[in-house]
Amino acid sequence: SEVVETRYEDNTEKEMILLKKTKYHVESSNMRLVLVDIGSVDASGSFSSSKSASLTETIVMQGKMKATFEKVENEVNDETLQKDYKIDAERVEIYTAQGVDLLHPVQILEPAKFALFYYQDIGNHVSPHLTDIKLVTLSPIEVTFSMQNAALA
Repeated sequence: SEVVETRYEDNTEKEMILLKKTKYHVESSNMRLVLVDIGSVDASGSFSSSKSASLTETIVMQGKMKATFEKVENEVNDETLQKDYKIDAERVEIYTAQGVDLLHPVQILEPAKFALFYYQDIGNHVSPHLTDIKLVTLSPIEVTFSMQNAALA
């Protein structure tokens, strides 16, 4: 869903500022994000039918997630002034698998519950730039990386 709040003007210092606040909210009870090696996808965007593509390693992230994204923009000069992102996740797990059918899964991140916060205030000539990132785990997190995972990154 998308919400755009009312616009307002600030005429301080003889400079017109037209602010627009946009808010997006996304919620999924079972989301799956599949990252595939781009070399295994043909020009049409689908997996090729070759034997090597069926063995291509993918990284899968799945679980329940809720996200809210807010942005404040100055419409006069099309500049983003503030960003505020919040993500709540439950039963999120990450694993590697092979091919279209996601065969032979190997767990990287056990199912976990966490919250991620990102806030950025771009500032101006008077106030400084501020960036705040927080990750709060609500369950123990165990992550396993192999040399092959490091090579994919």
